[in-house]
Amino acid sequence: MEVLLEVVLQFVGEILLQLIGEFLVKLGVHALGAPFSRPASPLRKTLGYILLGGMAGGISLLLVPALMIQNEWLRMANLVITPVTAGGIMWFLARKKVRKGAPLVALDRFGYAFFFALAMSSVRFLWAS
Repeated sequence: MEVLLEVVLQFVGEILLQLIGEFLVKLGVHALGAPFSRPASPLRKTLGYILLGGMAGGISLLLVPALMIQNEWLRMANLVITPVTAGGIMWFLARKKVRKGAPLVALDRFGYAFFFALAMSSVRFLWAS
């Protein structure tokens, strides 16, 4: 039972790290988005969020240099579970924003949030100690 709790807490820690990164990027997009009124293509947005996710992963390594998940198999599972979970949470929160009439950014969509989190977790998987 103790091992199961430890594994769950490790996944929760990685997911929280992803969400914090996504929220910080979202704040930056809102702040910097106004001067760029021309909408980008979905491909450019996807590539941009992959790049931002990779950079967030690199920055997160400076703050938290070790992966919270120690088991190699669970680290690989984290590459799927965390992006899907982070994308789902962002999508869920976006639905709440729509009900309140708040403006959305691309990162509020599941796909963009998924690719951001995938890039971030991939960088962490490859270079974490």
